[in-house]
Amino acid sequence: MRSFLSGLMAGGAAAALLATTATATDWPAPQPLNTYGHTGLLEMPSARMMQDGEFALTVAQGPHAFRTALSFQVFPWLEAAFRYSRIDSYFLPSEGDKDLLDRSFSLKLHLVEESEYIPAISLGFQDLIGTGIYGGEYIVASKAFGDFDVTLGLGWGRLGSAGTFENPFSLISDRFKDRPRFDPGNDKGGRPLFNSIFRGENVALFGGVVWQTPIDGLQAIVEYSGDKYIDESERGVFTPESQFNFGLAYRFDTLLEASASYLYGNTFSFRLTVRFDPTTEMMKVFDKPPIPPSVRPEDQRPRTAVRGVPGKDVPVVDLTGLRGIRYASASSEWSLTDYAAAGNALVAQAADAPASNSMQDIMTSGRWYDVPAIREQIIGGLKNLANDQSLGLQAIDLKANYVSVYYENDRYVRETDAIHRMLRVLTTLPPSVEYFYLTSMVEGYPSTEVLVSRTAYERAVQQFAATDDLLEYVRIAPGGMDIPADAVRFDDNYPKFDWSITPQPRTLVFDPDEPFRFGLAIKAEATVRFGDGWMVQGAVSGDLIDTVKNPEPGKSVLPHVRTDFRLYRDEGQYGLESLIVQKTGKLSPETFYQVKAGYIEDMFGGVGGEVVWRPQGKDWALGADLYYLKQRDFNRQLGFRDYDVVTGHVSLYWQNVGWRGLNVNLHVGRYLAGDYGATIEITRKFDSGIEIGAFATLTDVPFEDFGEGSFDKGLIIRVPFGWLAPFNTKYETSTYLSSLVRDGGQRLYDVNPLWNELRDTSEAEIRRTWPLDVTPGL
Repeated sequence: MRSFLSGLMAGGAAAALLATTATATDWPAPQPLNTYGHTGLLEMPSARMMQDGEFALTVAQGPHAFRTALSFQVFPWLEAAFRYSRIDSYFLPSEGDKDLLDRSFSLKLHLVEESEYIPAISLGFQDLIGTGIYGGEYIVASKAFGDFDVTLGLGWGRLGSAGTFENPFSLISDRFKDRPRFDPGNDKGGRPLFNSIFRGENVALFGGVVWQTPIDGLQAIVEYSGDKYIDESERGVFTPESQFNFGLAYRFDTLLEASASYLYGNTFSFRLTVRFDPTTEMMKVFDKPPIPPSVRPEDQRPRTAVRGVPGKDVPVVDLTGLRGIRYASASSEWSLTDYAAAGNALVAQAADAPASNSMQDIMTSGRWYDVPAIREQIIGGLKNLANDQSLGLQAIDLKANYVSVYYENDRYVRETDAIHRMLRVLTTLPPSVEYFYLTSMVEGYPSTEVLVSRTAYERAVQQFAATDDLLEYVRIAPGGMDIPADAVRFDDNYPKFDWSITPQPRTLVFDPDEPFRFGLAIKAEATVRFGDGWMVQGAVSGDLIDTVKNPEPGKSVLPHVRTDFRLYRDEGQYGLESLIVQKTGKLSPETFYQVKAGYIEDMFGGVGGEVVWRPQGKDWALGADLYYLKQRDFNRQLGFRDYDVVTGHVSLYWQNVGWRGLNVNLHVGRYLAGDYGATIEITRKFDSGIEIGAFATLTDVPFEDFGEGSFDKGLIIRVPFGWLAPFNTKYETSTYLSSLVRDGGQRLYDVNPLWNELRDTSEAEIRRTWPLDVTPGL
């Protein structure tokens, strides 16, 4: 303990001395990732973080080990990494004489921001879920001094195996001296290791320096490691000769980074990292820009006489009625359509000008609506402008003072992109049209209605050159049950046929028998819509590349609902992926339903449906689904196997949970193997449309019956093609990247999950992305 306190005092004195001679500067370049996938030195972590939202893929050759890591800056204060590692010849001959393939998960929390005299401080948990072989906890501080970034940390577990001090927590209780160790003969891995946190007989100091050299992008690194590689030494895999490591890291651009290092006095190491920034996206140079918004002159805006001036009352907005916005004072005694602010007063014109037969007066007063030729010409022009903007206009209900448009967005990742473009199109309407109603359509039915006052929109454009502040003057409500009968419909000829041919990656990683398998299939899909929400959809696929070798049935003690995927990949190399009849509709303005029957996915067919209730003004929705399913033949033709099951879940969909873009889905019910339990999905969706997160499922299947991994868990990655493409498109790839394929906790791979179709048009998502106006033209 005395030596521990002495070390802390010495470190504090050194930091204080340095602080008097140098001040913190902005770090000239992002710090590299270490071989474990966290921002750090070479093998040790630092207190630094990646950029908010940054996603990175790292491959590294360590001491007799190969590591791959997926890293994600979940929040500015939370960095996460999921690793897959191979330790060469880890098992003894009596244990099988083979390499250890290890999966692990770790977190780093940023506790203190760096200031002039205070270093950045972070707290980390390595191998929090896994075997515990790489398990370790640490607290670490980093401070920048010009071109140098200095790190000093204290590690437990693996990071404390160099044994600098006795574990200070052992003064609280002797149980902190005992740290559980991985038993390769009995441990299945994959379980939370909370009983190991801050335990172990010893702790160790670690640290180092990163120097930004005069060469742009090149950093020199020296570190002292707290890892003694005890497990590897005991098994004869690797023994360090020194705790000092040296290396160079070079960042080629914002995307690619590499390092070379000499570790532990006897090992050369290489690392390659590919970084992605989901907060940015490629410019859409091949799309037509949005049209500039038109603003009516003051004399063409409708005015309403008022009884007086509200005086000291503060003007507020009261959204009332189905077809109108009332602007009123705080006392609610004043009603006017348009106003101008003059100090604390509202000023409005007291009377309308005498009527005239000029075209301007006809358009301003709304008398144009009584002239069919003018009305048809206006509707035709509006349709052409909307089509030119790829807005999928389905119907228009045009009146003298308001317009309702019904559109289906099949082009833009963000629904608000379509809304902002449509608002600009609507500003070309005659001046008498004061209210805009924009209704998004999902599978032929109104989803969400957005009401915008034209005057408020024009004021936002004139005063702020943006529509950020307009949101408080916008009403968002559930769409109606159907398009009104008197609306003018476009493209209403059914049946409608659509088709596509797309590549389909079939990648399998982290399997213990073969860590990486890659496949590429070609998928041909066709859809026929018959109106009233009816459709028939089918898809066939065939393998172009497949690295699955010697397929065998799964070895699970549970019904083989997923582990026989190898047989589907072999015998069903070319086959029917799906063929369903589906009906989508509405039970109420806030409630949608979807029923379907047929070959729903590669492995199962049957009949069932889903209901989603999305209440107005809430950032959550509730859903329920129920299916009767039979397992399909391995050849993916029309036959079925003997296994059948009833499966269903009750779901909570919660958007923007405490953080912009953070979504939580919770599913509780019965799974394909007949087990009962719950799945939680936590993702962060960025403005670009990229969504990254994780999921975990716990059911009543014991860990021993589940098999290696203990329970189902993994990553969720959704990437819209438009993120990289120079044009807008809603096509995306969606991957649930699980550490292992097992039978417990498995759900149906639904072709068209209803919530995925509804969530982009939800009020919560529209409000989140509203500030992202399509700025060109303002």
